[in-house]
Amino acid sequence: MKPRRPYSRHGFHALKRRVLVAGTDAIDRRTLGGRELIAWTENQIAHLGGKDEITHPEFTLVKRAGVLEILIRQAEGDLLSRGVVVGRGKAARPHPLLTEYRALVREQREVLTLLGLKRRAAKVPSLTEYVQTKYGNPDNTGDGHEKTEG
Repeated sequence: MKPRRPYSRHGFHALKRRVLVAGTDAIDRRTLGGRELIAWTENQIAHLGGKDEITHPEFTLVKRAGVLEILIRQAEGDLLSRGVVVGRGKAARPHPLLTEYRALVREQREVLTLLGLKRRAAKVPSLTEYVQTKYGNPDNTGDGHEKTEG
């Protein structure tokens, strides 16, 4: 009789269920992975021009790409630790998670393509606006003398 194969779970499907139901709120933001997700999402928003420049549908797509990023990282970690091939010899076959991983990468690529892969410039204030916010009153010439009317 063959010895029983040790069964171990990778946790991918449980994470997928949690994330698909609750979105990015299912991730504990105190953990390293949670902080990395926040940084990844903020980088995507900055890449699109900042919070003030993106539309609600773009924000929704960024959140969707964040969910896919979580799942892709989980699947990548599992595939790297366990290997892509399961079994030996004639019984060797691809890891069942590999097809799921490839589908996730494909879906994330589609979402990012919808967002546009070109970097957008952030809105930069004019020189007058910058001086006004940085130094206050624009009537002040900066040389210590106030403008006088007359």
